[in-house]
Amino acid sequence: MPLKLVVIFPVFEVEGNRDAEAIEVIQSIYPDKKMEPIEMNEIAKEGGLMNYISWTG
Repeated sequence: MPLKLVVIFPVFEVEGNRDAEAIEVIQSIYPDKKMEPIEMNEIAKEGGLMNYISWTG
């Protein structure tokens, strides 16, 4: 999710993941933005991902 100064994106910190590779790809797409990975394991267990943390009420 690219924002003005930062890009937030899910990571999963599980064995065999490709989080580091994904960070490199995203950084190459948005070279002027700060990368802010968010560990999503617990949220994913409940069936949601980025949409759950980006809702406003």
